[in-house]
Amino acid sequence: MSSHNDRLGRGIREVLAAASWVAAASCLGGNALAQSQSSAAAEGLEEVIVTAQKRDQSVQDVPMTMSVLSSEMIAVTGAQSLSDLLPLIPAVSGWTIGVQNAIWAIRGMSSTTTDGGGEPSVGVYWDESYAGYLDFANTPIFDVARIEVAKGPQGTLFGKNATAGAISVYTNRPETAGDSLSASIGAGNVGQLRGDFQGNLAINDQLAIRLSGMYDERGDYQKNMVAGGELGSYDRWGVRLGASWQPADAVQVYGYFQSWAASSTGWGGNVWDISGDTDPTHVYSVLSDITDKLEGNIVHVEVDWDVNEAWALKSITDYRDSDYEWEADAAAIPVATLEAITAQAFGAPMSSILLFQLGGVNSRMYQQELRASWTGDDLFFVTGANYVDYRVEYPKTAAQLGLDSFGVRQVDWTGFVGPRKSLGIFADGTWDATDRLSISAGIRYTYDERDWTSYASSDTYLLPDSGSVPVSFITGTSQLPIIDSGCETNILAPCLPPEGVSASESDSGWTPRLAFVYRLSDTLNLFGGIARGYKGGGFNTATDGEKPIGYDPETAMSYEAGLKGESTSLRYSVALFYAEFSDLQVQTIVNSVAFTSNAAKARSQGLEAEMQWHATDNLSMFANYAYVDAKYTEGVIYAGGETYDADGLKLVRAPENTANLGATFIGGLGDWGNWSFIPRLHYQSSQELSPVNRADFQEDGYTTFDARVTVGPRSDAWDVSLVGENLTGETRVY
Repeated sequence: MSSHNDRLGRGIREVLAAASWVAAASCLGGNALAQSQSSAAAEGLEEVIVTAQKRDQSVQDVPMTMSVLSSEMIAVTGAQSLSDLLPLIPAVSGWTIGVQNAIWAIRGMSSTTTDGGGEPSVGVYWDESYAGYLDFANTPIFDVARIEVAKGPQGTLFGKNATAGAISVYTNRPETAGDSLSASIGAGNVGQLRGDFQGNLAINDQLAIRLSGMYDERGDYQKNMVAGGELGSYDRWGVRLGASWQPADAVQVYGYFQSWAASSTGWGGNVWDISGDTDPTHVYSVLSDITDKLEGNIVHVEVDWDVNEAWALKSITDYRDSDYEWEADAAAIPVATLEAITAQAFGAPMSSILLFQLGGVNSRMYQQELRASWTGDDLFFVTGANYVDYRVEYPKTAAQLGLDSFGVRQVDWTGFVGPRKSLGIFADGTWDATDRLSISAGIRYTYDERDWTSYASSDTYLLPDSGSVPVSFITGTSQLPIIDSGCETNILAPCLPPEGVSASESDSGWTPRLAFVYRLSDTLNLFGGIARGYKGGGFNTATDGEKPIGYDPETAMSYEAGLKGESTSLRYSVALFYAEFSDLQVQTIVNSVAFTSNAAKARSQGLEAEMQWHATDNLSMFANYAYVDAKYTEGVIYAGGETYDADGLKLVRAPENTANLGATFIGGLGDWGNWSFIPRLHYQSSQELSPVNRADFQEDGYTTFDARVTVGPRSDAWDVSLVGENLTGETRVY
């Protein structure tokens, strides 16, 4: 495990007790941040419009628990990724390891599978296009209009891989109303630099274009006490060019091209503390020069056609690709140190191997959705189909490096190709049965096909000496003789024929839902619902020597009921939920290899509450709280050479209590300008990080405090902010 320092709202692993940075923003034709906050507070609570049911609705009228982050809230947090924002949302937890592995949980449910063979439990959607796979889920956040988080299984309207919930990101669209330009820059400790910009150009009444981008970097803050070197830095950038075109009154076209890249050092693999050292900046790793890089592209096109007053058609076309690379050099570790590290990690000392990682992942995904909707006086109905074609490939990976006292090294090569296709057909409708009662019902059918081919081989090289061999040796820049090729077995999996071994599977599932909203009064709604979720099956990277080892889909049934209230100054919601999960996909370590199986059944139950209060023209507040009780109810889990009865074990990444409290204070600076002060408090109780609840794989509870002070002139042309994050100096271990 590794020690990291949590910087609330951005997921940055800091070790300093307090971090602060100054941001200066200049705006042309738009409002600066302080004035945006001031205007919102002065005008009271604005109506929140969401599209969770495939049409524009007030969040109060949607029969499910939802949390919504506005563009103003996103700007206040300084978030650059979803992992930066999700701690602000009740019943949501998780973090990002490196630049690819985004591990998130909603109501205690998350994906424990982090390799390319599995499917996620939390569905992520960008402009209604699925982006939930590891390669695409953690795309940098910039120039975003809002983020909607729908809690619980969302299998009917969102499709498979949303058994825990769905996170929907909506980008800002070009506007024909006028031109605008805005930008911000920032600097902070640990070598942090950041900036973003947005420019809108109205060509005419029918066509507008928008260009936006971001950049963020931070330096190293950790020291590797075994292999040497410093870790912890990252940098990321993104740029998006979009266009909005209205060729006719009834037709609207929106599309964009987006490109991004991110890189980091010290992504947390193969790290153990064997010395009792409690300094969170000290990392004990047998690996050095640890880096990972991810870059990707998106082409997205939407076409909306209002056929008449009742009928509307929509087409969404989306293409994504990404390339991920990681590299970690093998250090010359003394045998005694290596034995101590492997004994703690695997339960038995191993002096003949040295962990090593080098490789890459290439992914691409095409998807197409077509849907038709009908709006009547008392009925809204939508139906459609969604097709996803996804391919992930590990072209070649040096998974580990063997040691030998006779001056030879053995490289175990592994790889896989995993194409998969999915087709979903759905129908859903809402009927206003009376002036007070609305009933929603729908169903979706999903059909999945997935193929998998695994590769594994081994080469033995003759070394000039038994010292350290750098990554350049593995990549071929050093010409060392191969004295043997192929093998009968290795630690990861049996060696395979040159063409690999393959398997194919198909699955299908029905995911219905039934929900209602009853208007108790003009300001208070009662809601409830039942929904089923479906998560696709997958394959392990390990094989049995003849074929890849697969696992079946995971399903969920969810029940919830609650209240939503709203007035001019107060908006609140409270909900009770209960969900049961069958054929739960659980990843554990078996013979030092990550292995996923349908190990257990589980249930999640609890309570959520949210509140926004416009107290005065100068003060607004928000608060939220969630209690989650998520446990296995049946099954057997195999880990570390032992078998565990799963009944009663807590689910991973499922803290019982999470809470947030924040406020916005605004005031004037005479005739010159305005100021705002935004403090924010976050609390999370302890959580399990091991499926078998190992005592040494737990994260303690923590409380973090952030604050932001902003000043700017009344002209709204610019503002300056001073931001402090994690001012309580909390340290997280995950």
